Amino acid sequence: MKIIKNYRKLGHKKFMQRWKQGIEGITPLQQANNQIFFTIIVIIGILCGFTIALINLKTLWWLAIILFGALGNTLVSLVGLYQRRFMLQKFDTNIEEFMEEKNEMV
Repeated sequence: MKIIKNYRKLGHKKFMQRWKQGIEGITPLQQANNQIFFTIIVIIGILCGFTIALINLKTLWWLAIILFGALGNTLVSLVGLYQRRFMLQKFDTNIEEFMEEKNEMV
């Protein structure tokens, strides 16, 4: 794996320094997109677990209840992430338009 090779090549201190610089360079829009992607993966896992719990409802009824609550909570979180992404996209568009207008004035 490339990450392991880089870690061995650079050493712990230098590798962590570069990793930190990369993490700090992530824009809020990229962060929101990543959160949406991984939240969808979590929802898929919850649905798989919920399906298995429903198949074995007599013994796993308690798990179905827990996963049902987790699904609702995660869906609400996903809606919030979509709203956040929409606002960030709108903000980026507004900044780009402002910069274009500013450049045209000069």
